[in-house]
Amino acid sequence: MNKPAMRNALKKLRKVGFDRADRANALMAPQEMLDFLAMTAGVKPVFLLGRGFNDPDWIAGVVQIAKEMQLRIIVGPPWQAAVSDVPQWFRELTHPEDRSVADVVYICKAKGAAEAVANSCDKKSISMEEEAQLLAYPECCVRDHYRRVELRDQAFFMMVERTSGGNHEEMRRIIRDDVGVAAETDQEKAMLEESHGAKPALFTSFHMCDQCRGNPDSPAKRISARFEELAKAIGSDFASEIASSQGGL
Repeated sequence: MNKPAMRNALKKLRKVGFDRADRANALMAPQEMLDFLAMTAGVKPVFLLGRGFNDPDWIAGVVQIAKEMQLRIIVGPPWQAAVSDVPQWFRELTHPEDRSVADVVYICKAKGAAEAVANSCDKKSISMEEEAQLLAYPECCVRDHYRRVELRDQAFFMMVERTSGGNHEEMRRIIRDDVGVAAETDQEKAMLEESHGAKPALFTSFHMCDQCRGNPDSPAKRISARFEELAKAIGSDFASEIASSQGGL
């Protein structure tokens, strides 16, 4: 690892502007920087920009740094590796970010990773295994992420359907007008409870599945340790900043 080059890249990332009044973005920024640096170090094949932390100034600034570093940049649709059981119209209303045709940026150092990303964009599909490999996430945790999202979507669909009496037009109105609905049945409550509670893996951008969470030598814990080691190698203050920020999320 070229530590001087990594530290220089970190200085550039710190100069990129974004709305620091947005607390969520301010807390996520240090981890975003580490993810970008992990990609340049070859630890993470793909850095995903514009999903979650989607401040336009941040996106533009990071893209400019990537160009200066002669990294490979692909703009394409966000990955969605799972097929939902809820109706398509319902998912489109409740996940408007997934309707964008080209609203995220994939940045890669290696040619092979860039080709894999471009292929996924052309096909407009990706498997959970591929997504896990390209983002340096454990496949078990990626699968668990999609499982929890699906549980949350199904529970919300059931709540809206019950509230509307099964009228699809009324369901659309409830979603568009952001009408409050609550879990009332035991099934709805159980699904919502199971969909929440995932714990972030420290020094990473993914959440651990239950199996990884309870195993000190799990894939998630090993990846977490590798990213922590990278952060400390770049600078102990940087590592402390990330740990402190993640404690506030």
